[in-house]
Amino acid sequence: MKYFMQRRTQWTGAAMLLGAVACQELAVTNPNEPDRERATKQPVSAESFVSSSFRSWWPVAGHDD
Repeated sequence: MKYFMQRRTQWTGAAMLLGAVACQELAVTNPNEPDRERATKQPVSAESFVSSSFRSWWPVAGHDD
């Protein structure tokens, strides 16, 4: 019985350590994050954004019949 208690204590400690490591804040920069200046700089990019947004909206708005 002592062996199982020791084993359970080890697993509990490992789980707590893993939980503490997993809760760290991740500071990741996204170089592809869109901004207004870059999105409207090229007319083709702005046009493709509008057309893809429209194609996503059209069926949801009830025009898919």
